[in-house]
Amino acid sequence: MIPITLEPLEFPLSRASLIEASAGTGKTYTLAALYVRLVLGHGGNQAFNRELLPPEILVVTFTNAATLELRDRIRTNLSTTARVFRGLEKSDDHFTVELKESYPAEEWERCALKLERAADWMDEAAIFTIHGWAQRMLTAHAFDSNTLFDLQLGDDGLAQLEEACRDYWRIHCSVLEPRVAEQIGTILKSPEALFSWIYRSLSSDASLHWKGVPLSNSVDPRAVAQSINDWLSDLDRCTTKLLAVWRIHVEAIETSLRDQFEAKHFNGARVKEPGFSDQLLAMRHWAVDGVIPDSPDSLIQYLTFEGKLNKGKPDPEHEAVDLLVAYQNRIQSRPSLEPVLLHALQWVSHRFSSLKESTGSLDFDDLLLLLERGLKG
Repeated sequence: MIPITLEPLEFPLSRASLIEASAGTGKTYTLAALYVRLVLGHGGNQAFNRELLPPEILVVTFTNAATLELRDRIRTNLSTTARVFRGLEKSDDHFTVELKESYPAEEWERCALKLERAADWMDEAAIFTIHGWAQRMLTAHAFDSNTLFDLQLGDDGLAQLEEACRDYWRIHCSVLEPRVAEQIGTILKSPEALFSWIYRSLSSDASLHWKGVPLSNSVDPRAVAQSINDWLSDLDRCTTKLLAVWRIHVEAIETSLRDQFEAKHFNGARVKEPGFSDQLLAMRHWAVDGVIPDSPDSLIQYLTFEGKLNKGKPDPEHEAVDLLVAYQNRIQSRPSLEPVLLHALQWVSHRFSSLKESTGSLDFDDLLLLLERGLKG
């Protein structure tokens, strides 16, 4: 598509065109001018293939207020231009003057009649919001779109969606053991968090992705509970062994790691004071005093010093090295929870639709989705 400067009097109406315009550039003026030309069939070889009346010219706006304003603006423009063609009124508008001059004088009366007739028809003009137009099309073609003749447009459906999310949480999450629920909570923290995420995802036709990979498997949280329990039990056994060994050899382990630190075996940008001593102290409190750190996984990851050694320096060697690695391996082998997201999306979507059907109401997204299905047949 080759960009051109827009001239309302010469703009081609015989093909599809895209007009880009920022705020305050005269979009409404231009639209009203092009509307006049469509009514007159103006443009020669660049004209639409026939003259049009208001019910045949679709204009879509964003808001109901804009729809009313545009309807009045076009009606006024049609009437004013008709008066100019009849010589009952003079105009200093460049477009209107040149439009009149583009016709022979003997055609001015006929043009004025067309414009007056269009102005009289403006109450039936096809000027809608996108949702208003969708509702109009679905009602007019109820049989083809398999919809009701009298569609009831309700509110935005947020109340039903919130109820569907609470139902999902009550049925699928609240029945889980606390420690299983805690793991599920890493991706679905609460009914409110579920609602916030579902609200953004529900109306999208795009497939659900996790870290760039499309999700194809759907798993009920209750179905994955046993595998999570087994994994947690295995992790608990590994943690118990690790803490026992660390508790017994705490002095030797700390001495070994401090010797490596003093010898600058660790990358100074990633392992430095006071963080190094803070992590050793946190591990001592956990192993010796039973004080669980805020983030055990992060603490263990730090103490493996993976990726934190300077080039050519040996890995740490102490009594708990293998158990630290074993703990890390078990953390990475946690059962996949991402399919729970797809299950939640599918279940809430179905429940949401059922709740809306029970009340006989549609929201704005429903109108567009129903129209899309109708157009696809």
